[in-house]
Amino acid sequence: MYIYRMSKDFEELRDRLKAQRPQEWDRFPDIDIYMDQLLSYMVRQHIGLDSGEEALTASMVNNYIKQGLLPRANGKKYNREHIADLTSVCLLKQVMPISSVCDFRKVSA
Repeated sequence: MYIYRMSKDFEELRDRLKAQRPQEWDRFPDIDIYMDQLLSYMVRQHIGLDSGEEALTASMVNNYIKQGLLPRANGKKYNREHIADLTSVCLLKQVMPISSVCDFRKVSA
């Protein structure tokens, strides 16, 4: 049952990504941004963060860093690499538990 549900969730995510894509790399901010700017950017620019999912918080970002899903901030600022990694985490988290996202990203790295 779990695998079927996960497969169905992947299909739904695939369909949403066909209709609405995250920003291209060259459209990410080209300057480093602070946490509050990062959170605001993610909600405004990326699918899945406004569709009933729990809101992305600073605590969540910090936990993703501790789990190795995101690189540490440069000082207190985040760059394009952080935005790209956080985008993939937010998208994958919609279809699998965060522990599986960790495993998936380690295998694909």
